[in-house]
Amino acid sequence: MIKTKTTFETYRTIDELLTKNKKLYYTRFGDGDIFIMKGVNARNHRTDENLVNELHEAFTIEDPNYRIGLSVNYPCEKKMTKGVFIPFEMNDDLSLYLEKNDIFKNDVYESFIFFPYIAVFYPEMMFEFFEKHIRPKTKMFIGSTDKDTAEKLYGKIDYYVNTPGRFAYETIDEWWPQIENNADKVDLVIPSAGSASKVITKRLWYKNFNLQVLDVGSLIDAVDGKKSRGWIRRKGHKVQKILPKQYRDKSLSFRLNALRGDFNYWYRRYIKYRHLNKKS
Repeated sequence: MIKTKTTFETYRTIDELLTKNKKLYYTRFGDGDIFIMKGVNARNHRTDENLVNELHEAFTIEDPNYRIGLSVNYPCEKKMTKGVFIPFEMNDDLSLYLEKNDIFKNDVYESFIFFPYIAVFYPEMMFEFFEKHIRPKTKMFIGSTDKDTAEKLYGKIDYYVNTPGRFAYETIDEWWPQIENNADKVDLVIPSAGSASKVITKRLWYKNFNLQVLDVGSLIDAVDGKKSRGWIRRKGHKVQKILPKQYRDKSLSFRLNALRGDFNYWYRRYIKYRHLNKKS
């Protein structure tokens, strides 16, 4: 049976590995990525044979310095509620698909959501993580978010590779050379291109680049004000606390939206979906 770590277990694992190793890759497979592997279109990506094959390759790498965060069979932790990190309703179907097709190779996977979960509920910890492992390093950012916004979260970006906001994999041949030609000039690569992020990470691994790769996920959407996830609509304002103080939004409209989000979260956690939630 597939097993997945808690958010705090993955936080400690990735923190330790980044500290001890110049080469460490962390990639994330969400429900949408698994749907694509099944041949079903998912968020901002259309499935095709090449993408399916590359995702399979990315998911079956076995190495202690290549860590996979998985959104299947992860534990329900304190403060989660429906729409805010609680396990996916189709979890059993996705788990069965991976097991029946003998796709999963690791005994235990990392948490898929440790970045947003800890950023929302324990922002001081995530601020320290960014100050230690991300902001001081020379880095490459790959994604559709504009460079100025990305630098609020990640610090100075030395190489910026712009990708489409949707269907990024379909144009990978156009922007991949920028990554390959400059990856040896940075300490850290941050792929932020949806399912194409897994392909980027896999290709860099196969080409044996001696660097760190972190798939941080949708934190950047919260910084950019994009309501792309349920957790962002309800708790995305908490991500402001992991930004350097000069970049934190203090406007009245932001505070009003934060209050609305907090109320929606409170209602879901303590009234509407109380029976689903783990006590905290």
